[in-house]
Amino acid sequence: MAPETMLTLEAKAISEVGQFFASQPSLEQIIAFHASPELTERVYTLIAAEKTGTATDEERRELDKIDAIQHIIIRTKGEALKKLKQKTA
Repeated sequence: MAPETMLTLEAKAISEVGQFFASQPSLEQIIAFHASPELTERVYTLIAAEKTGTATDEERRELDKIDAIQHIIIRTKGEALKKLKQKTA
């Protein structure tokens, strides 16, 4: 994949997350958040290439960047779940 496409996918992931949080989602909506099918498909493609040893250096960097974004989302979902449990306790 060309570097400009990589940047576009990274920018798209950041844009999706930014737009989602700018919409002031509820705790339940944060927990239910998922990336777009396009991003999800690309992540699966990158993971498959990594597992088979066919990933290029560019694809590994792309996967690392998307992985970092996913880590933030997972942590945010965990915090939202804690707050939701506190609300209902």
